[in-house]
Amino acid sequence: MKNILKFIVVLTLISFIIPSFKVLGVTTGYITKITSFKTLANEAGTNVLLSLDPGDKISILSSVVVSTNTSVCVSGYYQVSFYWENYNQKTYTGYVCADNVQVNIDVNKYAEEFTINKIPQIYWEKLTLLKDLHPNWIFKGYETNLDWNAAISAESNFGMSAVQSSNPIYLSLDQGSYDVATNTYNQLPEGGGWYYANKQTVAYYMDPRNFLTEKEIFMFENLGYNAAYQTLEVVQNILKNTALYNYANIFIEAATYNGNNISPVSLAASARQEVVTGDGTLSNSANGNGKIDGISYYNVYNIGAASSCESAIACGINYASGYIQTLKLTTYSRPWTTIEAAIKGGAEFKAQAYINKGQNTIYFKKYNVTSNKTYSNQYMTNVAAAVSEGVISYNGYSKISGLLDNALEFTIPVYNNMPTSAASLPTAIDQEALDKAKEEANSSSSKTISEIIIGGGYTYNTNYITNIGIGSKASLIISNLTNSGATVNISTTNSNGTYNLSGDSKVGTGDIITITSGNTTESFRIVIKGDADGDGSVNAVDYVKVRNYIMGSSSLNGSYKLASDVNNDGSINAVDYVNIKNYIMGNASVLK
Repeated sequence: MKNILKFIVVLTLISFIIPSFKVLGVTTGYITKITSFKTLANEAGTNVLLSLDPGDKISILSSVVVSTNTSVCVSGYYQVSFYWENYNQKTYTGYVCADNVQVNIDVNKYAEEFTINKIPQIYWEKLTLLKDLHPNWIFKGYETNLDWNAAISAESNFGMSAVQSSNPIYLSLDQGSYDVATNTYNQLPEGGGWYYANKQTVAYYMDPRNFLTEKEIFMFENLGYNAAYQTLEVVQNILKNTALYNYANIFIEAATYNGNNISPVSLAASARQEVVTGDGTLSNSANGNGKIDGISYYNVYNIGAASSCESAIACGINYASGYIQTLKLTTYSRPWTTIEAAIKGGAEFKAQAYINKGQNTIYFKKYNVTSNKTYSNQYMTNVAAAVSEGVISYNGYSKISGLLDNALEFTIPVYNNMPTSAASLPTAIDQEALDKAKEEANSSSSKTISEIIIGGGYTYNTNYITNIGIGSKASLIISNLTNSGATVNISTTNSNGTYNLSGDSKVGTGDIITITSGNTTESFRIVIKGDADGDGSVNAVDYVKVRNYIMGSSSLNGSYKLASDVNNDGSINAVDYVNIKNYIMGNASVLK
């Protein structure tokens, strides 16, 4: 992000300027070092409008370079325009020193290295600038093997991505996000001005080409621990002027706690993003006000504070306590009754749940386009979280002389069928999407939830929805039910907390489907026959659970008990576990 400085024009400070030389035919340039964007072509500090970063793209408006008789800007000034897309979508016109502008980029300069590292040519231009600026930096491409449009659609599903803005041009018009009858957008349960984002907004923040600048590239930084440059001083810089500053050394310890291998810089950046308020104090997630039975719990990374919760902070505090439904869990060193415990235990969770599984960048934690649980297991819904946390990390590094000269590694996702130009933020409401929303609302308002479920091919009773196949994906169920005219959300709860399921995520017994039609909302537990443990599969674990229940050595309740009655005769007996065994042995027909 740029820093707005000031906009003062003082004519008495204008220095002597004369036309010097021309650059013919140049319309586009890139900033090569942090430089001032000025209202006048002179060195007066009072005419600075904003600051531009290496990699920022500018349009050169005049072929005339205005020179000064000063050594501060040897080559003189270009008159340029700059479109500040990811801040306020305004275009600024002014002057920048030509010393800090590159107009001709040799995109083949690092062709061999980029090719070996699987970097596609559409990324080469900006990465060449960064490589020139930081020769030791390493850029690697991660081939997702996902279609770009399909990925955008998956990450735009209801419940997946939110934006902190009430501006309707950024907001989703999908059912559940937008109320056609009242022409209002539904704020997320936790409030704070958060709404679900539309596809074009998601596409902008998912497109790597929009963030290949010196600061924003850190959303792709490899989050493994490197003691050479992820130092205490860097962490202290990130936490400066916050209530977490005195815990900087704990973040360093957390990097290797219980076998972790995770960047303490990323941990500090995440904590600052999640629980530090505007005045540097801590939110109720981490200030001791989050209590259960009078005991204070702390959650500095907001783990488990899912947007699907009625109170995200309450869910996070519940997670910190270790209570998940009726279970008392001690994984990740819970309960977290101190900030130190929350820092270290949360780091353990992040390492095991994300970093060790290939989600080893901030980008992959927000947009999981890796091969592990694609489109699920995502740490945050904030559509801009990856870039903002990345900038926090950069700011910590940049304040220490020489640290940015280290061999930092960045892993950048690569998609199939990406458009030639980078995605841009929307500038107006999508009229076609609005018309579609109205049409779907008219359709759903005339259907009961019973009709919607049956129309989707499923059966149900008061509390449970059945006839869902083994291994069913969330996207299929959501599609079947929304095609019948409804808003659908699927959530799951496990040792990692409560989160929404979408895309290729596999649903299991016990997961919750929430269906909204018109002004009516109902929730149902999923029952998948044979899936007695709720993992969405039928295997030896389920067989043992059913057998132990029959033998009286364990219990089954609710949806898990219904799933164990595979032949629907109202009881769980030898017939059921034999059917499960036969299914495991290859006779799939017994559980249809």
